[in-house]
Amino acid sequence: GAVAAVGIGVAVRSGIESLATLESAVASVDGAIKQMGLAGKTTGAQIATWANEIETSIGAAFDDKAITAATATLIRYGKVAPANLRPAMEVMTDLAAKTGSVESASELLAKALADPTKAAGKLARQGVILTKSQQDTIKAMVEAGDAAGAQAYLLRELEKTTKGAAAATQGPYQRAMSVLADVTEDAQRALAEGFL
Repeated sequence: GAVAAVGIGVAVRSGIESLATLESAVASVDGAIKQMGLAGKTTGAQIATWANEIETSIGAAFDDKAITAATATLIRYGKVAPANLRPAMEVMTDLAAKTGSVESASELLAKALADPTKAAGKLARQGVILTKSQQDTIKAMVEAGDAAGAQAYLLRELEKTTKGAAAATQGPYQRAMSVLADVTEDAQRALAEGFL
C-alpha cells in the first residue's frame, strides 16, 4: 500500500509539473495573441490543442508543450495571419528536424514569415531552398498588398519540402518510447487534474 501511495504521489507530482509547464506555454501564447491584436481570432487553449494533435501526428518526436511555447514566437515575431497559424505550426515542427528544436525552428520561420520577400536567404542558411519562381511569386504577392497570401504560399511551398521530417527523426523503437512517454504524461496530467 505504501509503495502504491508513493507511486501515485510521484505520478501526481509529475502530472502537476507537466500541467504547470503547459500552463506557462499557454499563458505565453495568450500574451502574444493579445500583443498582436489577435484576441477573438484564436486562443492559447486552441493553440495547445493543435500542438497536442501535431505531437500525436509526428509520433511525439517533439513535445506539445514545446510546440505551444514556440508558437508564441511565431505569433509575436512572424506576424502570422490567423488562417496561417495551424499550417505554420506544422511547418515549424517539421523544420525542427533541421534546426534541432521547435524553438529554433520557430525563430527561423518567424523571420521568414515576417518578411516573406527575404525568406529565401534566411531559409537557405538551414538548407531550405526557394526557387527563383517561388521568390518572384512571393514578391509579387507582397507588392500587391497580400502579405497573408504570401505567407500562405510560402508555408505551402515549405510544406512540400519539409512534410514528414519531424516524424522521420525517430526509428520505430524510439517512436514507441516517445509515444509511451507521451501517453504516460497524458495519464499523469489526468491524474493530477483529478487530484486538484
